[in-house]
Formats: sequence, C-alpha cells, structure tokens
Amino acid sequence: NSEGETLSNELSFRVQYSPTCRYDRIVVVGASRGESVDIACEIEADPPAKTYKWKFNNSGETLEVASERFARTSNGTTSVLRYTPVSELDYGSLSCWAINSVGHQISPCIFQVVAAGKPYSVKNCTLSNQTTSSVEVYCLPGFDGGLPQYFLLELYSANSAVPRYNITANDEPYFYLSNLEPDVTFKISVFAVNSKGRSQGVILEEVTFRDPEKRTASDGDLPISPLLGIVIGAAFTVIVVVMLIIIRVRKAHPQPEALYEQKVVGIPHHHNMSSTKPLLRSGSPREVSDERDPDVIPAKYGSPDGASDKQIGTVNGPSGLPGTNVPTSPNRTQTTIVPQNWISPGPAPPMDSV
Repeated sequence: NSEGETLSNELSFRVQYSPTCRYDRIVVVGASRGESVDIACEIEADPPAKTYKWKFNNSGETLEVASERFARTSNGTTSVLRYTPVSELDYGSLSCWAINSVGHQISPCIFQVVAAGKPYSVKNCTLSNQTTSSVEVYCLPGFDGGLPQYFLLELYSANSAVPRYNITANDEPYFYLSNLEPDVTFKISVFAVNSKGRSQGVILEEVTFRDPEKRTASDGDLPISPLLGIVIGAAFTVIVVVMLIIIRVRKAHPQPEALYEQKVVGIPHHHNMSSTKPLLRSGSPREVSDERDPDVIPAKYGSPDGASDKQIGTVNGPSGLPGTNVPTSPNRTQTTIVPQNWISPGPAPPMDSV
C-alpha cells in the first residue's frame, strides 16, 4: 500500500472436486472369446474415490456389473475389472463411474470391448530407390486384429540371428534404410504389432548393395559394349545404303531383253524386221529340227487374203542331198528358194513376182 510492501504469512488451500477420467477418450480393448482381460479405470479426484460402479452396454441391453468382479486400488484412483467375453453378446462398451465425498463422477470412463487378436501380416513388400548404401521399403498393411497396430522392421546380416537394428513406423509400413555397407548380403523382416502380439514376419532375403567401383572393375567387357554397338550400327547403315543404290540403278536401267521384247511387241505386223536374235523359244519343234539340220531354213508364205498358205523349203546342205519338193497349186510353178539371211516371218510376196 502507500506505506510500503511486505510479505504476509503463507496460506495453503486444498481444492476438492468430484472424480474425472484421467484419459478423456474412448479406450479400445481387444479380447478373443474366452480370454480374460484386465480393464483399468483410472480417475483423478480429491478426496480419493470411495466406491466405483461399472456397467456393460451392447446394442440390446444395459447391465450393471457385480461388485465382486472388480476391485479398486488402495489409493482410490484406479479400479480394475477382469472381464471375459464368452459370446458375441459380450462385446460392447463398459462404463466406469467413481464416487467420493464431494460427489459422483459426471462423465464416465468408456472402454470399447472388441473381438481382437494378433494382427495379420503385411503384404506386397517392395524395395525402391535403391542406391549403394540405402533403400526404401514399403508394404501394404493387413488387418489390425481389431486393435491399433504399428509396424516393425528388423535388419539382419546374412549369417547372423541378431538384428543389426530395428525401425518402427506408426502410421504405415514405410521404412528408409541408410548407411548400409556395400557387398554385404542382408535379410529384412517386417512385422505388424498390436497389444495382442505381433504377426508373422515377411522376410526379404539376399538384399545386396553393390559397390560401383568394384562393379566396374569386374565387368571387363563394359567399355567394349559401346564400341561394338557403333560398329554394328555403321555396318547396318552401309548395307541399307548399298541396297538402296542397287534398287535405284535397276529402276533407272532396265534389262536389255525387256527392252527388246518391248520393241518387238510394238512393231506392226506389215513391216519386215531382221534380227540377229533367234525368234523361236527353246523347246519348240522348229528349234529341235534346226539342231538336227542346221542348213534347212524354213519359210512361210501365204496369200494376202489368207486363202492359201503353202510351205516351201530348200536344202542348202552337202552335195548329193536332193532338194525338197513342195507341191503347189496348178496355177503356180515350183520354185527353189536360195537361202540367204534369216528372215522374220511376215506377209509372203506373190509367187508371180518371184
């Protein structure tokens, strides 16, 4: 005050209140049929609670639990209920109230009893982003067994039963491993864990991280591979270019025989044409006759109107061989033709002019 400052004697105050739950949330308790579980109801109160009350509720009914099935601790802050579900109707919610000298607990502590067991194993584990000293491991979670679960990874050396180290993941089975020795074979085991235990492990065996320097030294043929690829590519290119040149040359310069046949087809029939090439193809009867008697030159004549065609031949062979007599019509005379040059078949001249 205006006269100055001083300290009065200390007075201690104790505020008493009715019981409240220590954990303001619903606690999930997993139990299989016939399994006994201890459920602890923890409260905060001053003075300590004198009595407790438990109730069970499922979708059909609400039952009060007998007092002999639960007990309270000596300090009055915890009550433990041993509960054993026998059938499906025994799964539901348990509520706990405490009472002290101040009053009753307003909001009960709630425990949800569910059918639970050990979690199922993780699945589809894969390795990704693997380097010489690190790797990422990712799996898909399985059924949690009805209880909250977390995931555990253990890393082993190939010939050791003691894990090198453990890694825990709370939300999903994702792990990042680093600082791993190269050229060492590892074994990775992944588990799912809940309050009932852990699942069977998924094992990834023979995981090895290669040293890049040693890998390059052991692969002696690695520098030759690019050179071999260049040589093969160049050879293939040359072959393709040569084939294209040959095709273009053939198209630009057609075969002489094709040109000759094209010219012969294009000449009209009323023109005479001399040629040094034989006009008869192999295998014809005339060619066989020419091979036996090379000096016999056949000729074909016919009248312009095509009314009568007669074949006249002569022999220009060795002496002593008679000529060939060809019958003619009464108005025409037999004539011997002296062979000169090869004459292509064409329209025969009139016999009177000969």
